Amino acid sequence: MALEALLARLEADSVTPVTPAETADVTAKPAPVLACTAVTPVTSCAGVTERATLWLLHFPDLDPVAVAFAPERDQAEVLAAYPDALAAEPVPEETATVPADALALFDACAKAGLYDDDDRAALPAMFALDPEGVRRLIEAMHERIASCRRCRHFRRPGLSDGYCTGRDDLPHAHGLLHELPDDEGMRCNAFERV
Repeated sequence: MALEALLARLEADSVTPVTPAETADVTAKPAPVLACTAVTPVTSCAGVTERATLWLLHFPDLDPVAVAFAPERDQAEVLAAYPDALAAEPVPEETATVPADALALFDACAKAGLYDDDDRAALPAMFALDPEGVRRLIEAMHERIASCRRCRHFRRPGLSDGYCTGRDDLPHAHGLLHELPDDEGMRCNAFERV
């Protein structure tokens, strides 16, 4: 019972000497209400109607991300392509000079049908954004030219790596199928695009 008596005495003495036992009539002031509009993908900045190749996208949980589009897009099209983005702003394009060797590889890829005019238009902006990454991309695309996998003579029955049906000078596999050349058809005279 000593504990119950101590608790009762503490409850009775809960008023401190600085706090008056009776409170004055004070009306609570309501918290201010702030009118705000949530930013949604359909909300666009006023006056942003320009078309651009490079856009800086803002996401709720990520750092801003630069994205290149070909052909050029306006803000509504960019936000429609990335519905999770909160905002998009055009990035002033730096004009980068495309190195001659990369341009030659790009032209060879375009001639082979791997790139089109929209890709050519976006090339300087892409080089300004990430020159080494774009160079690696073009080189990897160039390696696809005249490869066996793009040839109409390429066959891949079952789970095989593939066979050639167009060259008789290659080692025989079975039926009309021959083993693929070691260079994957890079210097193949029988190459015919699919």
